[in-house]
Amino acid sequence: MLRIINAALNEELFFKIVGRYLTVVEVDVVYVKPFKTNPIVIAPGQTTNAIFSADKKSGRYIMIASPFMDS
Repeated sequence: MLRIINAALNEELFFKIVGRYLTVVEVDVVYVKPFKTNPIVIAPGQTTNAIFSADKKSGRYIMIASPFMDS
């Protein structure tokens, strides 16, 4: 299980693990009906708990966080 926190001040973030779906089980200390997604969008100050299958060797996962940008 991962606890993902957006500590950015003014930006929503996209978070993903390449090649994996994340099952979200909690958002801002409230349990939710589990759902699978990739990526997760996290608002400033928001927390999320997500579960994923870790069946590769240690150090073989690519995690990406990028800011939401519109023009």
